[in-house]
Amino acid sequence: MLDVRYPIGYLFLILGLILAGYGYVTPATFNTAGGPLPLNIDIPWGILMFLFGLATVSVSKLDEVRALEALSVQEKENAQEPDVKIEPDVRMEPDIKTESESSPGLENETELASKPAPESKAAPESKTDSEG
Repeated sequence: MLDVRYPIGYLFLILGLILAGYGYVTPATFNTAGGPLPLNIDIPWGILMFLFGLATVSVSKLDEVRALEALSVQEKENAQEPDVKIEPDVRMEPDIKTESESSPGLENETELASKPAPESKAAPESKTDSEG
């Protein structure tokens, strides 16, 4: 992703150079009521804009370098860690409930297995009109 400080910094760099260059090329006259003053405001403001653009681009580059350093350190740490496989604990005991722990009113599995399956009751046959 593009950092906003790059285009803004380069904009101020270019505008500062243009303004300072214009200040050096044009005559330094500032007309006042008392007469012209030898003051060219373009040169100091051009230099100030150039320095601001330089600082903005420098900070942006510095942040980019720090991010890359942090990424390389993180990759080195990941490369140094050995691959450790964690095996599941095979000593786990099964969850068995005793009769005292089971819920009241429910039969345990052994009693259910020993009982015969209930017979299904067939629906009574309905009488037809011919029988009666």
